[in-house]
Amino acid sequence: MRNYASSAFLMCLLCLAACQDKKTTEPVVETETDQITSEENKEMEEMEEMESDSVFVHTVFFWFNEGVTAEQRTKFEEELGKLAKCESIDEVWYGKAAMTPRDVVDNSYDYAWICHFKNRADQDIYQVDPIHLAFIEQCKAYWKKVQVYDSMVQKL
Repeated sequence: MRNYASSAFLMCLLCLAACQDKKTTEPVVETETDQITSEENKEMEEMEEMESDSVFVHTVFFWFNEGVTAEQRTKFEEELGKLAKCESIDEVWYGKAAMTPRDVVDNSYDYAWICHFKNRADQDIYQVDPIHLAFIEQCKAYWKKVQVYDSMVQKL
């Protein structure tokens, strides 16, 4: 009986050792999803590193509908003034096209809105800020097109 018990014990040890060897000798297969996630993580790390000495610039161009009145333009500017009070904005400017006569300049927009945020997180907060959402609701009837350019910029 003792031989049977020790034989069974040895068999269990061999099986356990075989299973562990199998786990360590199988090749690791990286899926496409793992590769994408790894690449995205690397890009995010690079962006975070860049953000440490950068600002997030949110530039918005508005093209108005035909027939927008002077009073509606004034209302739009008043709403921009309210929008500028979003706490996550670091600096903000707005204005009309400068009408510079160069082939590479697009002077077709009616207003530009340019905000600087200390980082991407502050810009994310701005996107859901009730003041920003109210601006969109109050003014969306004025524009036919909005074009946004977001950039991480570094001072030279």
